[in-house]
Amino acid sequence: MKRLLVVVAIIFVVTHPGSSVVAQEARPTCVAPTLPAGTPAAEAGVVVSPDDSPGTVVDAATAARVVAGIENFIACRNAGDYAAYAALLTPDRMLVEAGTTNPYDVIADLEGFNLPITTLALGDVRTHADGRLSAEFVHLFGSHLYYRSRLYVVEDDGYVKFDEERYLPEEPPGEQSAVDVRLVDFGFELDHTTIANAQYVVLRGENAGNHQHEIIVARLPEGATVEQALTGEVPEDQIEFAGQTAIAPGQADDLVLVNLEPGTYALLCLLDEPDGVPHAAKGMVAQLTIEGTAAPTP
Repeated sequence: MKRLLVVVAIIFVVTHPGSSVVAQEARPTCVAPTLPAGTPAAEAGVVVSPDDSPGTVVDAATAARVVAGIENFIACRNAGDYAAYAALLTPDRMLVEAGTTNPYDVIADLEGFNLPITTLALGDVRTHADGRLSAEFVHLFGSHLYYRSRLYVVEDDGYVKFDEERYLPEEPPGEQSAVDVRLVDFGFELDHTTIANAQYVVLRGENAGNHQHEIIVARLPEGATVEQALTGEVPEDQIEFAGQTAIAPGQADDLVLVNLEPGTYALLCLLDEPDGVPHAAKGMVAQLTIEGTAAPTP
């Protein structure tokens, strides 16, 4: 059992998407203030979201400034310049990303795990009563995980800094193939275990249990099973992370995946109880087979 849990942790640890939205090309720039000297620390905190209003559409010059600022901190992260990226976060965002307001903890976390962000669309910039600005953001996290969200930023000493991300219904715009995934204590109930591939593969998760659960999806090599992956019979470098979402009891959430290869995919929940045993070790695993090829998402 210890080997199972160690293998699972190594393979599947992940960080944790108005008017028209205009597609943007990523800019190779990364400009940020210099961080003061420091080291990682440990500090907990609570993030407060002060404004839930839809906001007001801004003028073209402000919109361009916000879009350029968001492209800048995404470019910093994608380039691996984590010190610059951390310098472009507000304290509230640092709490979300690393559990502290120490930027060096953000750097350490990203050095341990990060996937590239591909911007698909960025626009509809708005201003809010609390002084923040926001923009709708559609992107891929890694190669397969599709998100739609609204990014909230603040302007500070000439820089646009990342303050908050609120996820929106994904509403993928292309061909879809869906499977209903019911999460219970402790297992997955799928209405289909084999589905046709599509431009957008949607796992419609619903947590019918009394515990917080998550859906982690990873592609297995041909002929492998979830059980073999968990016991270490399948080499870790042959297992590809596809996506993840966490769902509270009584809640639902869609996990939207793109650019999937046909094959066998593992579904797991690695959250644990006070006994320290992940839900996957209690039987919360499943397999999903995806058949055929689909048009790529740009």
